Parts: sequence; C-alpha cells; structure tokens
Amino acid sequence: EVTEHQPLGIVNDGQLYVVDKDGIAIKNWAIEDTLMGPIVSIDKPLDKSAAIAVEAFQLADDVTRLGYPHKIQEIHYDNATGYTLYTDTTEIRIGYDRFEERIEKLLIVDKILDDKNVLADYILLDSDTSLDRIVVKPKVPNAEQVDEPEKEEVKEDTAKSDAPPKGDEKAKADN
Repeated sequence: EVTEHQPLGIVNDGQLYVVDKDGIAIKNWAIEDTLMGPIVSIDKPLDKSAAIAVEAFQLADDVTRLGYPHKIQEIHYDNATGYTLYTDTTEIRIGYDRFEERIEKLLIVDKILDDKNVLADYILLDSDTSLDRIVVKPKVPNAEQVDEPEKEEVKEDTAKSDAPPKGDEKAKADN
C-alpha cells in the first residue's frame, strides 16, 4: 500500500526537509522544490522535534488567521526563548505558550507602529510573568541612509579630485 504525504512545509534542523502534517520528513528539500510558507528552524534533530515543528507551522497559520498583515518568513524554536517569528523587517519573540493572547498584543503593537509609520527591529512578547510587558525596538535608519544626501553632494565635489573627501570614513577605510 502506498501512502501519499501532503507537504506541510520546510524544516531546518541543520539540514532542510520537506515535512508532512505530522512533522515527518518526506524528503530532503532541493533547490528545485517550491518554497511553501515559512521555514521552521529547530535546535534539535527533526526526529526528536516533530511536534515542535508542527506547532510552529500552526503558529504561523494563527498569526495570519488573526490578521497580522506581514508575511512570516521564518519561525525559529529553541529551548531558551521558545518561538521567534521573522518577517522581512522584524524579529518577533512569542515564547512558549498563550499564543493567541500574544498574537492579539502583536496586532495592537503593529497598529500603533503602523499609525506612526515606524518599523520595528524587534518586538518581544515572550515575558513569562506579564503579557502586558512588551518591548519594542524601533528600526533606526542606518548611517548610510541618513548620510545619503550629503554623500551625493560630496561625490559631486570629489569628481574634481582623486583624494577622498574629509569625513568620508568609508572612503578612508577603502584606501
């Protein structure tokens, strides 16, 4: 009898596997395989962490179902911090339990950040003692983005000279 396995997603335990709904490896993931949903990274071998991997995929579904507007790219699990979600821009620590309550807090924080047009570097919702204790680190534009207009002016001035402009640390470091 042949059993057909429906792929659930991709798990990384040091090697990439396509897993089924029970967290069982169907096959090794290959570059020609389609990416399906977020990648789940676990800190133990898959054969010892199948339930954690399945719970991670369920967590990603719950985050989307409850209305979080950003795509979850990866979910990481380790014993020290529990589950951590990653979007293109933000690390979100969810912890070990009370996921629905934590996701509701995430939605509130995301709305506040969105209203202020601020991206978060990270959002920590993993406090064991109080779900009201939330830590947010706003994303600060990096120095290259902040200095970009000044660099453009400097570049115009340097077109006349081979010497790096004063104060341009990157140019000094490159020489």
